[in-house]
This record gives sequence, structure tokens and C-alpha cells, in this order.
Amino acid sequence: MADIRLGQSIVASLTNNDLNGAYYSEYDLPGLDSFRQLKITLQSPIGTTTSTTLALIDTATGSVLAQSIQAGAGILTLNETTFPGIAYKVRVTNPNLGEYQLSLTDGGKATSIVSPYTANMLDSNTNSLVGTIGQSGTYFSLASGGTLKLTDIALSPDNQFYGIGPSTTPAATDLLYRIDPSLDRSQQVKLVGEVKDTQGISLSSSIQALGFTADNKLYGLGYAAEGAKFYQIDVNTNVATTLATLPQAFLIGGDLVYDAANQRFLATSLDAMNTSSDALWQIPLTNPATATKIGMTSFTDVYGLTIESGQLFGYTARIAPDATGSTRIKLDLNTGIGRFDREITGIKTFGIGGAATIPGSGNDRLVLNVINLNNAPSNSTIGSKSQGLAEGRTIDLRDYTGQSLKANITTKSDAAYTNNIGFYIVEDSIGTIKLADGSTLKPSDPNYAVEAIKNALTNSLQATQSDTKLAQNIFGGRIYAPVVVAQGTLTDFVSKNPNNGGDGTMIHAYFNYVAANSDRVDHFKLLANNTFGVEDMYGGGDRDFNDLVVTINVKTA
Repeated sequence: MADIRLGQSIVASLTNNDLNGAYYSEYDLPGLDSFRQLKITLQSPIGTTTSTTLALIDTATGSVLAQSIQAGAGILTLNETTFPGIAYKVRVTNPNLGEYQLSLTDGGKATSIVSPYTANMLDSNTNSLVGTIGQSGTYFSLASGGTLKLTDIALSPDNQFYGIGPSTTPAATDLLYRIDPSLDRSQQVKLVGEVKDTQGISLSSSIQALGFTADNKLYGLGYAAEGAKFYQIDVNTNVATTLATLPQAFLIGGDLVYDAANQRFLATSLDAMNTSSDALWQIPLTNPATATKIGMTSFTDVYGLTIESGQLFGYTARIAPDATGSTRIKLDLNTGIGRFDREITGIKTFGIGGAATIPGSGNDRLVLNVINLNNAPSNSTIGSKSQGLAEGRTIDLRDYTGQSLKANITTKSDAAYTNNIGFYIVEDSIGTIKLADGSTLKPSDPNYAVEAIKNALTNSLQATQSDTKLAQNIFGGRIYAPVVVAQGTLTDFVSKNPNNGGDGTMIHAYFNYVAANSDRVDHFKLLANNTFGVEDMYGGGDRDFNDLVVTINVKTA
């Protein structure tokens, strides 16, 4: 059996005919447990009339892990994303196949190193559990299948992993571990010891986030009765020194990263006053007690932070109903506001979104994934430029000035009301509209609603609640904001309730800008790039944001 290696392309013909009477060839794929994504491509020759099967096989068991079948000539492709440290081979099968070309390449989205201490643990449908982000956007995550758990891991400047988590005996006492998945199974995880304060008292389920400074010192954020604590942890003696009690508004729930240029840690925190957005905090290393909130991120569950070339990035579950991916966001160091940067595949959640098991007995397994997030495809969705901002549920085409574009609009509804949507032109991020006489209106101004809808009626970007409109004209250089009319059409609104007044029995218009809504409630939610969910009940209803879901796909003409 011949080998085929990553980056190799070979030309061959089938040689064996003892696989259920069919001709086939098999190739060993050595070393593939070191790759997160793999692309196998087979070019069948012209003239092939029977079906060709391309399969990825578990060498030990012979089971088919993935396969692709092509009737006649053509290109077969397998994209495999999970490699749990087993030996693989690829099999080409056809009753009568001539010369073909077989290629093996990296899928280009991510890489993974899986520790020797795995069986078939990795599952591409399972959340990556505890993780940290290292230099150049590399994400390290631990997945596992047992009961002893970690709450966070951190990578030191000298490339050592440290993890922390509660013990079971004595109950909930914090334990510090050193992790080296490159070692033999029995040596991968070393217990440093029970974490104690400077008085020798054990910490109990306290520390939730870890981070290193450039001089190899470990710091942590933890809970205490009097509030969140900021610790320095000695990795040799496992003693945690309390440096500060943080302001009461700080609620642990995110990640910790060191900003060397400003000698401070940056941390994301839950926010009691705004459950739809995490807060970004700064903790000066010289005086941690003076920690202050920089601002709100416009995203929730920001469980990963990294600094690259002075730019702060965060990672969160992708804003979508099924949360099948993650989103990388840029965080403004002065305001905390986050903007979409790119979508990440191959991982669902970042940071402390779960738990990882320490190997020890039974079926406990430790898997370390190393994923290069910067290799993820850039977010190139036209129009999504401003959608990471508060009230940024708009189609922003300012980068396409002078271009004629085409838009496909699709809608679906789960509502009893008759809803209609349109898009109108705004001048800026706060929703200002310009009238024909050159004057302007802001969302809080009288007549804003009726003038915005008149604007929407002049555009082709309109749809009913269950609709598909293809190749609609849309022009670059503008920002298009959505407006939904509940219980009627846009024209009905102009004639029946132009002031947008009355109670929930009236026809109403709901805008992306809360100040324009007569109930002062946000009726829009960003579900994905260029996809908005709408709540159509006056006053907010059940806030499920599925009464109308609209997607607008913009393409260059």
C-alpha cells in the first residue's frame, strides 16, 4: 500500500480487484492526526461511465469515516475536519476506472494537534470546551470526556500550559495543573497543587480565568463573598496572592489578556445592567484596585481575548439561531465597542464555555486542539460592515460608492400578524434621514417614521413576510436601514398611522433605532451577517425575534 502525504498529488490507475469484485486502490495517510482540516480531491477521467467512490477509512477498524460518490467523470472532494489521533487510509473504488489524479491538501481553515491521550473523543459537533488564545490568533482548547474539570487554561510565554479547576475531594477546592500533551499519556498532566492564599487557606471554586504577563507571571480572576478578586498565582508554590477586590459591577464570565504596551490586563465581564452586551474592563497591573469599565462590547459571551499588533480581538459564539460557528470581533480599546471581523469554522464557543477533564481513570480523556484562527476566511459579506455596533442592524455599502449592486431578499415568518419590510436610506450610524429640501430628521424627531417609510417606498428593497425577491437594484455609497410594518403594508402605515402612535391594536412601524419606536422597545436582533430577526408585538411581546426573519444578500453587479 503506497503513501500519500499532505500537499502531494499523484497520478495512478486502479490495480486491485478483490474488494467485492470491484477495482480499488488504497493509500496510507501518515501523520494526519496533526491536521484539523483535510481536503482529498479525485479527478476522474473523461469517459468514465460508472460510479467512483472516494472514501476515508479508519485503518484499524476498516470503518468508513467519510465518502464521496461521483457518477461518471468529474471531481470528487472530501473535506474531513476531525482527526482523533488514529491511522487513516484513503480508498478509491470503481468497477472500471482509468487513470486518475488524487490530491491531498490542507483545508486551509485550521490546524489541530491532538494529544496521544485520545481515543475517538473529538466530535466536530461538540463545543470546544476550555480554551485560551495565544500569539498570532492561535486558539488552544481542551476537550474531554470525564468528570474532573477545568475552568480555564493559559499558555505561558515559555510555552507551558496551566489549568485550574475544582477538585472533588476535598469538595470544590481549586487545583492548579501543568499540562504538556506532547508527553507520554501518563505524564501529560502534573498536579502542581491545591491553590491557597497567603494565609494557607484553600481557595474554593474561586478562580475562573487565567492570564500570563510577558515575564511569565500568572494572574487570575476569581469569585469571593465580597466581590471579584484579582490574584497573582505562583506556579511553583501554587500560592495565590490577592492584589485587589474589583468593583461590584465586575461580574466574571469572560477572559483575561495582558496588554503589555499599557501594563494592564483587559477582561470581559458579564454586565448586570445590560444582559445583551458584555463589558470590557481594564485592570492596571500597578494598581489593580483602580480597575475601570472601558465600555460595552455589543456582544455577549466574549470568552476569548487576544492582542495582535496593538489591536484587541474577541471571540464569541456566532450570532445565529443555531450557534454553529464563532465570530471574531475587533474591540475598540477606547470605547469597548466590538465590530464583526470574521466568522470562524470548526469551533463553537471560546474560553470558559464548558469544562475539560483531567486524565486519571476510567474513560477520562484530554484532547488539545491548536487552531490558527487567522487562517479562517475573512468576513467578506457585502453590507455587514457596521453590524457589530449597537443599533447597527443596517446594510452598510459606503465602501461601494459609485457601484450598482444587486440584492436578493428572502423572508420567513412565524407570526399571526401580516408584516412587511422595507429598507430606507440613512446618512449615518444614528439613523439620520435627509429630506428632499435638504433638512434632516433624527429617529427621535416628529415625522421621522412617516418620512422614513416614504423613503423606503421609493426603493425596490421591500418584501412581504414570506417572500423571495431576486436581483433587486441597490446602490453603493449608502446605508440602508430596515423598517417593519406590523399589521399592514408600508402604504397602509402612511395613510392609517403616520405618527406611529396608539397602542398595540394599531398598525405600527418598528425601526432599527429605538428612539423611532413609539413603545421605545428594540424590535430587531442580528442573527447573522445581513440577517435580522424581528419581534412584531407592540411593547416587545415574547421577544423571540422570529416573527419575521429577513436576509439580504448583496452582490456586485
